[in-house]
Amino acid sequence: DLPEERTLTFVWDYDFARHSGDAQRFRLRLRLKVHPDNASVPGYRLDVELVGFFSFAEPLPKSVPPGLIVHGCALLYGALRGQIAMLTGACPFGRFTLPT
Repeated sequence: DLPEERTLTFVWDYDFARHSGDAQRFRLRLRLKVHPDNASVPGYRLDVELVGFFSFAEPLPKSVPPGLIVHGCALLYGALRGQIAMLTGACPFGRFTLPT
């Protein structure tokens, strides 16, 4: 028999902040919430937050380039994806792998 099909809801949020005293440094916070659409179905419920601190050789311009946020979030997401797969690998519901 195939396992019961489950649908999940993913909620993302991020926050960007510059360092108050150094124009070459910034912080990026990525938050992810995952929960099954049907609350009565057993499975993983995640609410995780990653914070990355980045610095550049040159000061950032006043308007932050959109690519900076996209690539910063991609770096954090990749780290998060690996950690969640590793942490859930030995759990009762099996390894949970975030989508790519």
